[in-house]
Amino acid sequence: MLIDVAKGFLTNTQSILVTAVEVLGREIRDLICPKNSKRREWADATVVTVKDESQLTRLLSRLDTKRTVGATLANGKSTRKHTIYKIVSPYRALEADG
Repeated sequence: MLIDVAKGFLTNTQSILVTAVEVLGREIRDLICPKNSKRREWADATVVTVKDESQLTRLLSRLDTKRTVGATLANGKSTRKHTIYKIVSPYRALEADG
């Protein structure tokens, strides 16, 4: 599950960077900052720094509510869009003693 992977990153670093977009065809909708929506480039999406599990849980819950859903004949909460989360765990290279 996504939250478990992200929590794993948090145990090894002080913070992680999170980006979330929804894609339908050529349209990219920024889920973190919807006013930046309808961008054409993934690189334009908003990046948020997350420092602990509580902040991560709140963010992912909020993002889940921003996804576009609608009923289809097969599923009452289906979506034709794809949600993509990018989670980056920054690290520092260790310096060798010399």
